[in-house]
Amino acid sequence: IGMALREGVIQKEFRLHYQPIVSLQTGRVAGYEALLRWYTPNQGILNPDDFMYAIDTANLIYSTDHWVLQNACRQAVEWQNKFSSTPPLYISVNLSAKNIKHPNLVDNIYQVLQETKLDPRKLCLEITEKTSAPNDESTIEVLRKLRSIGIQISLDDFGTGYSALNYLAQFPVDVLKIDQSFIKMIGKKDGSNQIVEMIKALATHLGIIVVAEGVEKVEQMEFLKSINCEYAQGYFYSKPLDARSTTELLKKGYQWEQG
Repeated sequence: IGMALREGVIQKEFRLHYQPIVSLQTGRVAGYEALLRWYTPNQGILNPDDFMYAIDTANLIYSTDHWVLQNACRQAVEWQNKFSSTPPLYISVNLSAKNIKHPNLVDNIYQVLQETKLDPRKLCLEITEKTSAPNDESTIEVLRKLRSIGIQISLDDFGTGYSALNYLAQFPVDVLKIDQSFIKMIGKKDGSNQIVEMIKALATHLGIIVVAEGVEKVEQMEFLKSINCEYAQGYFYSKPLDARSTTELLKKGYQWEQG
């Protein structure tokens, strides 16, 4: 599969899909999360869960992450130039746990920003609790350097690990993404609404922006709006789309009803 992956890179079988991150205040797209897809000739379109372990095993994780970053930043600039918005659209890109230890990570990210001419403030790098231990000074230092450039740091899948609060306390974080498992339980399970509300209150107290993941129903959106959650993403708004379909969505200037 490592050989197939290398061939896939050469033959440009990797593509990016983009899922909108929507402002709950305006109902308009504020940014996009870039998500990798592998267009295989025999198995169709594969999601990262189907091949990221193989990429890691084949020692292709850094080159793959770099490719995603380059293309996502380039696409973001293209959309910013074509479609005016205030503030301009931002792009969110996942940063693999292994790559945060790469000695040239900060310099290479800065180089991509220079080449693509993307404002660093319009790039958000997503990390998970699997990235490192919450008291790992080397990781914290890397994140601080990235933030000093202007890049935002997002803590993804918040609440799924045993040390979620430790990460929030130790890591320099600008954005917190509430895991979809909590969002799905809104209005269904006792205490779920209160947990989501408490996470939002904690983030607000720490000056951290909140994105709710996995929003699928109007009831979920309405509750999130009622607790002043800033952003949401999920199938209620749109599934991840290829670049052409995303461009068409932006061209229409779509605005979702906000209750």
